[in-house]
Amino acid sequence: MPVVKFDRERLVDAVDASVTDDELAEALAMLGCVPEETGAEWAVEVFPDRPDLLSAELLARALRTYLGDEPGLTTHDVAEPEETLVSDASVEEVRPVIVGGRAGGIDLDDGTLTGLMDLQEDLHWGLGARRRKVSVGIHDAAGLTPPYTYKAVDPDEVSFVPLKGAQRMTMREMTAKIEKGVEFAHLVEDHDRWPLIVDDEAQVLSFPPIINGTETTVTADTDDVFVDVTGTDERACREVLTVVMAQLAELGGELEQIEVVRPEGSVTTPQLDPSSHELELARARSLLGGSFEAEDAVQALERMGHGAETAGDELAVEVPAWRSDVLHEVDLVEDVAIGIGYDRFTGAQPTAVTYGEPSPGEAFHEQVRRALTGFGYLECLTLTLRNREEQTDLIEAADLLVAVQNPVSQEQEVLRRRLVPCLLDLAAENTHRDLPQQLFEVGEVVVPDEGSADNEPRVAGITVDPEAGFTDAKQHVEGLLRALAIPCQLEAAEAPGYIEGRCAAVHHAATGDRLGTLGEVHPATLEQLEVTTPVAAFELCFTEHPEAGSWGPETRSAPASPD
Repeated sequence: MPVVKFDRERLVDAVDASVTDDELAEALAMLGCVPEETGAEWAVEVFPDRPDLLSAELLARALRTYLGDEPGLTTHDVAEPEETLVSDASVEEVRPVIVGGRAGGIDLDDGTLTGLMDLQEDLHWGLGARRRKVSVGIHDAAGLTPPYTYKAVDPDEVSFVPLKGAQRMTMREMTAKIEKGVEFAHLVEDHDRWPLIVDDEAQVLSFPPIINGTETTVTADTDDVFVDVTGTDERACREVLTVVMAQLAELGGELEQIEVVRPEGSVTTPQLDPSSHELELARARSLLGGSFEAEDAVQALERMGHGAETAGDELAVEVPAWRSDVLHEVDLVEDVAIGIGYDRFTGAQPTAVTYGEPSPGEAFHEQVRRALTGFGYLECLTLTLRNREEQTDLIEAADLLVAVQNPVSQEQEVLRRRLVPCLLDLAAENTHRDLPQQLFEVGEVVVPDEGSADNEPRVAGITVDPEAGFTDAKQHVEGLLRALAIPCQLEAAEAPGYIEGRCAAVHHAATGDRLGTLGEVHPATLEQLEVTTPVAAFELCFTEHPEAGSWGPETRSAPASPD
């Protein structure tokens, strides 16, 4: 999670309240910002769903409402557009979305400038999915001549001096010679033409999502800025622009919209009007288990920066534009709980006595664990949310992945389809450890099924050893199934990620159903991960064999192959 660092006294001055360190720490924690360091310099960890708290100034605004100094809805005036940004059709294939805004009269110093740049990078990492979905450019507008143009150009023909650079480079040279260019080249290099933003005098503002031009560098003396936000996701771009403009408003900026002219029509950005929601008091009381009054809920929501008033048995709530995390009535219920205080909700004693015991599925899990640990394997737990490239490159199953609609980062784009790639990724992170390494995981994957998706339990293991081969995986699978009293037979097979001729399908000997795959991982797969040691792997599924033990309730009528 991103960490925001700030000078304590500066924050307290911005909050304009007399608070002790303990009171400040408690208030920040209730807002979802856990203090990691205290003293003269503070550092707080911010939950990814609250990008509106990713700077000291934005934190100060939230604290002013939470501590009761300025409760209720905060709004910012935004002047109608006087400038135009033209989005050319040529960018549709590479990076189709652009929005923008202006802010004049901002008050910057070295501290606030650093905070603004840190906010930009944190937004790139979170909502921006490491610049794939969104990237932000903040420019000194003093020397710019509108209208601006966003277009795609030949990367070998256009050159300019990049930010903090000393000499002109072509755009292609930047992706090979400068740090940010090398890091993010993969976002544009598959296209013939790359995105560029220029003003009416052909002055380069930005080469998104890579780097800005040096001529529009923002300094502590800058008081007028132009903001561009480009990407592949319209909603994410607008959310990021809203947060940046809110930050500029907190720095004293007078905000102004930009008219964005697109091939399909014009839009005006940013839009900072609050959104309207309704909250049923009965539902809030039911979920929270409290008997609070409507006025308590109103005050709680105002502490969280919303506007609220009673409307019969409901509350009419105005949510500020930068609270992109409020998507549902339940999100407002959570804010009611925070605003009232979790300590105000008392627990209830259970009305019945119950005794827990392992479920049949967990008992079966334990059998699997005992067998594999007996073979020398170490159990691992990897994340269900994975990087798309890892899952697609290693198993060639891009059409079989369930994607997350709004991932918080590039590393959490899809739900895992197989366990073996997760274990291989873990092995790649531990190449400095002693060999041999034997890792296994018992867990679930997510398999698409005719427009829906099902959880499917699996067990997978890898052996990383200079002598690792097909025989190792075969012996371990046969030993595991023997321990589980499941008869099996093997037959030659081909599967993505394995060496042809050193791969086998595992079948249930009685029913003929396919249980999974084992074999030697292909060198090309290992090369992608920079693993230089041979790896033998297997992955099995048992959902259709409750007679030999169950992983729990069946989740599919016909399990997909673990390939």
